[in-house]
Amino acid sequence: MTDVWVRCRGVAIRDENGKPIRLLGCHNEITNLKESEKRSLELLKSYRALVETDSIFYIKTDALGNYTYANNCFLNRFGYKLEEIIGTNSLNAIIPEDHAKTYKVVSLCFKFPNVPHPVVLRKPYKDGRVRSNHWEFYGVTNEKGVIEEVLCVGVEITELADKSLEIQRLLEVEADKNKRLQEHSYITSHNIRNSVANMLGLFEMIEADPDDSEAYIEMLKTSVHALDKTLSNLTRLLTEEKEAEYQKLEDINVKQFLERIVNLEKVEISRQNVKVNLNCKDDIVIRTLPIFFDSIFHNLISNALKYGMKEHDSMIDINVGYLEKKLFIEVKDYGSGFDLPNNAELLFRLGTRLDREKIGQGLGLFITQHHAKIIGTTIEVNSALGKGASFKVIWDE
Repeated sequence: MTDVWVRCRGVAIRDENGKPIRLLGCHNEITNLKESEKRSLELLKSYRALVETDSIFYIKTDALGNYTYANNCFLNRFGYKLEEIIGTNSLNAIIPEDHAKTYKVVSLCFKFPNVPHPVVLRKPYKDGRVRSNHWEFYGVTNEKGVIEEVLCVGVEITELADKSLEIQRLLEVEADKNKRLQEHSYITSHNIRNSVANMLGLFEMIEADPDDSEAYIEMLKTSVHALDKTLSNLTRLLTEEKEAEYQKLEDINVKQFLERIVNLEKVEISRQNVKVNLNCKDDIVIRTLPIFFDSIFHNLISNALKYGMKEHDSMIDINVGYLEKKLFIEVKDYGSGFDLPNNAELLFRLGTRLDREKIGQGLGLFITQHHAKIIGTTIEVNSALGKGASFKVIWDE
């Protein structure tokens, strides 16, 4: 049995003396009406719960973007009072970098009203942190079809946005790493094939002419050393790529680290009678990854000793200072230099060798630039033929 709602109306029929003589009644079933009222009350209750929830932002603005309403969740999270923001422009609560996105989504609300338009915007919270929020904007029209207000419903997605950015960063790091390893594999395979081909040719020559083998054996030693250098470089690159994942930032004394790196080159410095001038204050400390700091300046100082020396009066300057509040470390030699304008794009490319008379594999500056990027630095180069070369490592912060 189903209950139904009935509305009853009645009126008394009276005689000429006013005495009721009969009752006239009318009965209407109103079950559907009552059910509609019930649903309306439930919807109203749900609407109020949505508006006053502590996890969903709900705001309204007029057609000019001025606040007309904000729920408690929005007010509490952003540190506002309703009376303070009513009538003020909602764009003030959005960081300037996201204003263009805001204009775009609002224009969509005017072009396509009464449907949601999603956007992610960043706003500063009352705790000072800038956080990401996912919003859906609705352009609400009046009976004439004119936009009267913009309804905005949002939720915080800072953690999700941060994880998304971190995933994107890791993908870019892996892509960059794979590119470097691929480039290195090309030159490594070329050098290995070249060394092996040289050794096979020398073995054939020794077999064909054993009496003259001494000269061939010396050439064979050169090929073996070149192959060993190729394999060592490959091992070094792979090891450093793996160690990079586990390195931690440390505070280091710049002068002490540079002095230690110079001391590692003491034999070559003494052999070439090179004067090394280290111009650095004792108290300069930076926070960096020591293994890459060592690698960068060991490569630059080694290159200066290898390519930047004159036959007489050789010198290297290592200058440490600040340029527009940014720390820099410069390694400067006074050797033959190189034609920078014609070699700038090739300088840090894998396999580039500007001095063909010197033994090398074109790997040092490639690795140096890669490590400079890891520790947040850039390398500024100055050089000209006959005027030496300067490599200046500049910290971004």
